[in-house]
Amino acid sequence: MAPRQGATTCHALDRTIPWHEDVMPRPSRMLPVAVLAVALTSVAAVVQWYSPSVAQASGSETYSTRGVVKSFGEGRKYVNIAHEKIPGYMEAMTMSFEPRTPEQLAGLDVGDRVSFTFTSTEDGRRVLNAIETDRSRRPRLGATSDR
Repeated sequence: MAPRQGATTCHALDRTIPWHEDVMPRPSRMLPVAVLAVALTSVAAVVQWYSPSVAQASGSETYSTRGVVKSFGEGRKYVNIAHEKIPGYMEAMTMSFEPRTPEQLAGLDVGDRVSFTFTSTEDGRRVLNAIETDRSRRPRLGATSDR
């Protein structure tokens, strides 16, 4: 016997049971809605959990400070600078900074006072965006003034 319109067959009881869609929609129509609801909830939870990490990772922070060149790495692949306190990032200390291009370190000498801007990357590197020397403030032993 075929089920009537608005009825469903219950195989466990081997009989037709009336189905009132105004009380409860058919499960086959509810499944896509339920799957979508679960998927959206899962995505929302992941986004909320992951957002702070994404902000730190993709939002590489840029800082500016001043310091004194202490040394260079082999082949000038980095420069060690004793810098002032960097508010919101680091206390005064000596750290290494990678140049964005090799030309950034050209003309720099140990002892030069510098002002610089750098980006702290997701993987912990500090990459120079700009660096300028302030040679007028650099005392040189044995140097004579042309004035």
